[in-house]
Amino acid sequence: MLLYELRSSRPELVPVLRGRASVWLEDAAFFDEAIRHALVAEDYERGIMLIVRHWLGYVLAGQMATVEGWLESLPEEMIIHDAPLALVRAWICILSGRIEESARFLTLAESIPYEGPLPDETASVEAGVAILRAVFGLGGVRNTLEAARRAVALEPEQPSQWAALIRFGLGSSLYLSGETSQARKHFEDVVELTRIGQPLLQMVSLSYLSVVATDEGRLEEAESLARQAGTLVVRFGLQGVPQSSWAPIALGYVLAKQGEMVEAQTELEGGLSSRMSLPGMSPWPTLIALLALARVRSERGDRGGAREVLSEARTMLQRYPDAGMFPELLEREERKLRARKPRQGQLDGELTERELDVLRLLVGELSTSQIAQNLYVSPSTLRTHVKSIYRKLGVSSRKEVVLEARVKRLV
Repeated sequence: MLLYELRSSRPELVPVLRGRASVWLEDAAFFDEAIRHALVAEDYERGIMLIVRHWLGYVLAGQMATVEGWLESLPEEMIIHDAPLALVRAWICILSGRIEESARFLTLAESIPYEGPLPDETASVEAGVAILRAVFGLGGVRNTLEAARRAVALEPEQPSQWAALIRFGLGSSLYLSGETSQARKHFEDVVELTRIGQPLLQMVSLSYLSVVATDEGRLEEAESLARQAGTLVVRFGLQGVPQSSWAPIALGYVLAKQGEMVEAQTELEGGLSSRMSLPGMSPWPTLIALLALARVRSERGDRGGAREVLSEARTMLQRYPDAGMFPELLEREERKLRARKPRQGQLDGELTERELDVLRLLVGELSTSQIAQNLYVSPSTLRTHVKSIYRKLGVSSRKEVVLEARVKRLV
């Protein structure tokens, strides 16, 4: 009511008072409200200054949506002339799985003249680009490792809020290169650096450490680390953040090694479901999960499901010629699956366990897209299953499938 009266009687005072509020709120460390007052007052210069100074803390706390809201309140032309702001936009895009859009903003940031450190303590635009490329594995594993080492070289002498991310980028690129023992030390450093105020990065680093410990055979420690990561997801409300998919992937990875195949499959498929909904996300955690899930399905007798997962991994690797350790790992899993004999009673011409899963849902009322989502597979993979079912049952429509399945008592 008071604001309405002010707008009616002294409208020229509204932006002035909002500007004063923004300054006071910034001094009191209420940065979100400080930014919002500046943007509502259309003081975009101040709003941009506050955004590029404080955005990282919000993202590392899992509040990416807050930063997205700020950016959406800015006129588009403001971003294309400001290198630090273009970098912020590149980060938000890639965190949301919009990799092509992120690349466009990265190129834009590099093209805008800018000297010296950025307001968010990044040493330079070049350093900011290198950190982003290192953290998200853009351009292949070798390029990622080069970017990580470049980020380390450009890091300022005084520790900044970027220190943990730089070490994370180096640790992850070393792991993807097959240098597991070297990677572990960097992830341990990140966990120490993120104990206060950076739950998202700490969760991802704990997950990576769990995967490393699993690879090294320290399974009890690996499970503890994965469950710590899952606890952080719940405690800080990170469930809606795409990167939270790392926690179930890490847990499923170690459970598979421990022989807990049912729970492992549940965790891995849950993590993959989140990642598949955003195909532009970093491919490396997805590949780790796919290879682990293939082993789990094979062990549970679902050779068709294992082949399907390995096929998805193969398709993904075709888009990334420089994929570090993954081509060798994929070939190893494919050899194991070929050498594994099918379960008794699972002969050529019979429905596989995965096809039976599809059949049980086909007789219901779900659409094909809903079935694909339910089974954590792509629509093209589901179509392949359906065609195989039609061929094996000798039918040509979904209605005929339902009748034939009931006659044969398959459902």
